[in-house]
Amino acid sequence: MRYALTVVQKNAPTTPVRDLSSAEIGTLVDYFQGGVRTPKLLAVLQELHERKQWVLCGCSGAEQLVERPALVVARTGEGKLYIRNIPSRPTHSLECPFAYTPTTSTEIVDRGLNADIARRALADQPPTPATLRSPLDLHLAPALGATSGTSAPTKHRDRTPSGRGKRYPELGKVLFYLMEQAGMLTQTAEFELLKSFHFMAKAAQAILAFGAVPLSDVLSFSPKTLDSLTRRVKMHSASGEKNAFGMAVMIIHEIESLGAGKYELRRTSSEESWSCCPKGEVKIMAKRSISKGPFIAAITYAVPLGETEPVPFHVFAVPILNRNRTLPVESDLERRAAISLLRLFDWALEKKGLKFTITKPVFDVQAPMGDCRPDFVVKGLSRTAIVEVMGMMGSEEYEEQKSRTIPVMESLAPVVQVDLSGSLSKSELDNRLRDMNKAILNVIFNNEPR
Repeated sequence: MRYALTVVQKNAPTTPVRDLSSAEIGTLVDYFQGGVRTPKLLAVLQELHERKQWVLCGCSGAEQLVERPALVVARTGEGKLYIRNIPSRPTHSLECPFAYTPTTSTEIVDRGLNADIARRALADQPPTPATLRSPLDLHLAPALGATSGTSAPTKHRDRTPSGRGKRYPELGKVLFYLMEQAGMLTQTAEFELLKSFHFMAKAAQAILAFGAVPLSDVLSFSPKTLDSLTRRVKMHSASGEKNAFGMAVMIIHEIESLGAGKYELRRTSSEESWSCCPKGEVKIMAKRSISKGPFIAAITYAVPLGETEPVPFHVFAVPILNRNRTLPVESDLERRAAISLLRLFDWALEKKGLKFTITKPVFDVQAPMGDCRPDFVVKGLSRTAIVEVMGMMGSEEYEEQKSRTIPVMESLAPVVQVDLSGSLSKSELDNRLRDMNKAILNVIFNNEPR
């Protein structure tokens, strides 16, 4: 190689420790390009890992170490050491043996992956009425693994049956099914919020709530119809139906902790002000911090033991972009990225006449290299891009996780990564989101529009 590989300490990345020898470089190149593992390679990896050192590549010609591409040694779940690029650092030159080239959708097809399989894998896969428990009994067993007295609502990400984490509660699965049927998980040019609730009501006809009562008969979408809902629940309960309950699905603007595991849900507008304090558990779909609403929430209503009047029981809430756009978001950073995506969506449609869709997967999808769950999936007429919002770059554990999941996603479609971690100024944030939008257009419209 014509350029040096410089070793630095992770906590002092601007101070060189030493340059790798030509023999050490050779072992790394052989491993990186051909997967060749030798005792010399293992010794180099072990030393770098134990000393918490990075390797900076001089292929770009950058004089400052901070501007050079970086490699780090990480350990797999089985304990095996390997070396990888750090996604948050500058990229290698094209001729560098450590250059990382994302897989394109064309290459996926060339490798023999059927394009229809890739498209199906990217589709949302919420439950169907056949896979939901029947009857639902949502007020009796709405959630899994929650404890009372917590300081914040429990946050959930769905996991595969491997046991890596808790699954969504049954109430969450019902809400996601209704949202998917209503078109709320995908932003399209044809989406209308009021019509989506109509589709949700129609989908609820296929779900059995309790006894022979379909969910659509005990479903409300507005505080104005809650009196009617609670009357129906009270009637079924008084008739001897022990599992009687109703469900309200509404846009909620705030969820405030009252302490001792209790919360107040608030909905405010120019026309109404409504709130409730659920008697049971409140759960939010989130992977990182969500500082504010709005949310779309499923709230169950039932008659507590020994009482006669229905009350709000359990809640599963999904953070959404805003009160008119129901695209789910799982963190404040995802919301920022989604706002930028929606602006791009509106601009492309109004200024260029170009249509695409933005989908938020809420369940793991199957990919040729394993299961994954992208942050967002953007689909044009014939091309697809995956968007990953990087929120914790600089964390070795986080970057190691992304180094495993990004290649899995790339086996489905090109991945556009946007790093929003750290304390970014408004101009820095705007520039990164602008670059994200440009990259998405390049992928789904083949470098158009110009």
